[in-house]
Amino acid sequence: MRARLLAFLILILLVAVPAFAYYYFTSRSIASLNISSGSGVVFTARLAGSFGVDGLPLADRALSYSQACISQCHISPILPARYTLTLMSSGQTDISDTLIINTADKITRSYLFTRDVMFTIVDNIADIADISSGSTWHTRTQTGSYIRDGEKEIEDIRFTDAIDLTPDIRLGYIDQKDTTKLSIGNFPLGQSVLIRLDRTTGESVVVRKGLEIWAFVLYRNTPAYIESSGQIYTITY
Repeated sequence: MRARLLAFLILILLVAVPAFAYYYFTSRSIASLNISSGSGVVFTARLAGSFGVDGLPLADRALSYSQACISQCHISPILPARYTLTLMSSGQTDISDTLIINTADKITRSYLFTRDVMFTIVDNIADIADISSGSTWHTRTQTGSYIRDGEKEIEDIRFTDAIDLTPDIRLGYIDQKDTTKLSIGNFPLGQSVLIRLDRTTGESVVVRKGLEIWAFVLYRNTPAYIESSGQIYTITY
């Protein structure tokens, strides 16, 4: 008798609870999110939420949403919770936002992507030779050479070293040992950061962490940086 009663209760849980949830979120109180990001922009929208209860990672999976979008996205129904929204588009910097979605919320958000900074390994250092003038130094590499003009080095009190990619976009590096600049920028101590700075708007975005950059250079007239390992990466934007 008890076994039949237990089986009946389990059947109710398996049928009634999902049925109620379906009715609640599709017929009564539907939360939705509308995202726009410019005409013709192809991007992926991901929502990752949490119930805020430790020990329920499987339950949090019910709060994961992912959708491919063109220009706009409509995500619905959405369970009420706190979410991290991530938007990704090829060649663009990822966008991240925090959303608190309640029952029956109709949320609309607009975001604009900015071009991403791309890095490509192109060469390795072979040896370095100083030039007597002191204004430039010459480095021979495994496949060619580059010249860095010391008079064109950028002095920026916010960065350990920096290079301009365009008249408006500056790439700045703060070394992990440069605790003063890390503190001024409100970055964690002990980890280097590479930052893209828009000099017209003042917007700054961290594009890499943990790099050990020896110097910014011009490699065959293209902005580049040298890692402490000797590898050379060109920088495109």
